[in-house]
Amino acid sequence: MLKPTKKITKKEIKRDPLLETTYKVKTYLDDNQANIIKAAVAVAAVIIIAIILIGRSQKAEDDAQASFGKALVAYAQQDFTNAILQFESVADNFSSDDNGVLANYYLGKIHYDQGNFADALPVLEKFVKTSSVDLIVTNAYAMIGAIQLGNGDKNAALKSLKNAVNTASDANTKAEQELNLASLLIDLDNQKDAELIIERLLNDESISGTIKNKVEELSGKLIVMKDRL
Repeated sequence: MLKPTKKITKKEIKRDPLLETTYKVKTYLDDNQANIIKAAVAVAAVIIIAIILIGRSQKAEDDAQASFGKALVAYAQQDFTNAILQFESVADNFSSDDNGVLANYYLGKIHYDQGNFADALPVLEKFVKTSSVDLIVTNAYAMIGAIQLGNGDKNAALKSLKNAVNTASDANTKAEQELNLASLLIDLDNQKDAELIIERLLNDESISGTIKNKVEELSGKLIVMKDRL
């Protein structure tokens, strides 16, 4: 015959560490059941919201890529009127996305190539403030510098061309930008700094022959100018 189950008293629980721990956990759960349920519901709500936001973020990224792709197709087909509209839409609707940032570069480049420098300058300046793609940033700074130079703002152009040099990611690109910088320095009557750049480039064996020829031409121009002084 089975013996009746012995009722465990609180005093006995205190003598047994395992039973005491179990008792405390059960007591805590009983006393805080409502709060625990609320906390669980809150955690579940956060997880659900996170899943929704991630899904929306992925959809927004997909939409941005699709829109940017359409703009690039128009650009490649030289349908610049349509490309401008497409890039403007991407830049406006996805400003915090990489595609929206790049859209400003292409907008600026189209305007620049078409001679619309007043339209090109603000979007290129916006692009260099938000992008980290060195090669494209270098090109953007070079275009900004050329526009500023055309506007007669040589000091601003000097700063932009220095930024173009500093962001260049390879030797040839950097040499090309240094050539632009040296040419501007000559125009600013800063022949000393221009000469230092030219001398360094003439001794640089890593740059291409085409660029080296341009360096030699600028060196010859500088020599002629110094002879006239």
